[in-house]
Amino acid sequence: MQGFRVSRQTFTSDLISGLIMALVNIPGALGNGLLAGVNPVYGLYSMIAGTTVAALFTSSVIMNVDSTSATAIATGEEMVGLSPADQLSYLVVLGILVGLFQLLFGILKLGFLTRFISNSVMTGFLTGIGILTILGQVGDITGYYSEASNKVMRTIDTVAHAGQIHLPTLGIGLLVMAVIFLIDRTKYGL
Repeated sequence: MQGFRVSRQTFTSDLISGLIMALVNIPGALGNGLLAGVNPVYGLYSMIAGTTVAALFTSSVIMNVDSTSATAIATGEEMVGLSPADQLSYLVVLGILVGLFQLLFGILKLGFLTRFISNSVMTGFLTGIGILTILGQVGDITGYYSEASNKVMRTIDTVAHAGQIHLPTLGIGLLVMAVIFLIDRTKYGL
């Protein structure tokens, strides 16, 4: 049980770093809840549950366990059309299933299989996530919120109803994107 003992010399540093990580992860968890299309508080729940389970079962003290925006976006695409009352139960079941699969893969030592995921597959996955992220912003930048079933259909519906686009909202959105693009080309850009 020596792994569970806390050194008196590092306790204060560990406590401070834990608090900093909690503060850093809170906005990310809220954002992931929004990306999933559910109540942002559910993102906080996932952070709390995931961190607690990881603290008990992971083997590394420097590992940060967190949901990712890619997972949140993929989850959000599957949650379209569910009532808010059903969303929480679906998220709980999904979280438990993902955890069980990860536990099973860990017990069977199947982590090496990730080496067989080609660059093409990862590029396609990340490109798809990028496209879904961009298409998810169409309603916010145009001021027209389509009721279509998914992000691609909402974008097509927005183009079909171009007359209902709120022009001041679109103008400000395009202006902000232009400013970001131009600043990125200066010495102040990332």
